[in-house]
Amino acid sequence: MCYFASCFLSSRHIQQVLTIAVEHRQAFQIGVKVSDFHHFPAHMRSGTNSAMIAAQYSSDFVEPPLVYNSLASFIALYSGRMADLLSRPHARAFIGLGGACSWVAQCWSGESLIEDFMRGPSAQTTMYFRGANDAAFATHLGIHWDRVTAQEIDLLFGCLPHLDPSQIRWLYPPPHILESCRDHWSGEWTPTLESIFRFITDKVLLNPPRLNQRRRRNGRSFSAITIAALLRLPCV
Repeated sequence: MCYFASCFLSSRHIQQVLTIAVEHRQAFQIGVKVSDFHHFPAHMRSGTNSAMIAAQYSSDFVEPPLVYNSLASFIALYSGRMADLLSRPHARAFIGLGGACSWVAQCWSGESLIEDFMRGPSAQTTMYFRGANDAAFATHLGIHWDRVTAQEIDLLFGCLPHLDPSQIRWLYPPPHILESCRDHWSGEWTPTLESIFRFITDKVLLNPPRLNQRRRRNGRSFSAITIAALLRLPCV
C-alpha cells in the first residue's frame, strides 16, 4: 500500500490506495474513535430483524454448525446460512481480513459488502460495542473496528466440524490451509487462487452439485478444497 501511494500519482489519494488494497485482497481495517461514532450512523438493510441482530451480539450467542446428510442438502444449507451470515451488519469485516475471506464473502454477497466496508464500522461497533479495538497494541490510539468470530469464519468456508481434527472437512480452503501451502498464498491474491476458488464455486452452483476432485501438478490431491473433500479427503 505504501508502494502504490509513493510511486503512482494516480493513487496518491487514500481512496485509491484502499481500492487497490481491496482489489489485491490485502488485509487492513478501518478504525474510528468512540468520539467519532456519531459520524457512522447504523444502516440496517430492509427487513432486518433488530431483535435478532441484538441476540447475535450477545456474549452467549453460539453459531450453529453445519451438518452433512447429503451433498444437495449440504449445499442448500450452506447457501441459506451464507445469506444470513453476509446480511449481518458486521459482515463487511470479512473484506478487511483480505485473502480468501474477502474473496468468498464478496463472491456470495456482491460489491455491496465492499461498499459497506469502505463506509466504516457497522452497528456491531457503534451501537453494540462488540467490535475489536487496539487496546492491546503498543501504539494504542483508542480506535475500534468491526470483527468476525472464528465460528463465522468456519461457516464462511463451509466447515464440517468433527471431534477428530483430522476429520474436519471444508468446502473452501480456509486461510490456515492456504498459509501452509506457500506455493499458493504469498499474501496477495493471484490468478492461481482465483482459479481454485472459482472452480469450487462453479461446482457448488451446479444443480445438482457435482462431485469432482482437482489435483496438484505433482499428482497430490488438494486437501479440502473441492466438494469431494467433504466426503473423503483428510484436512492436512
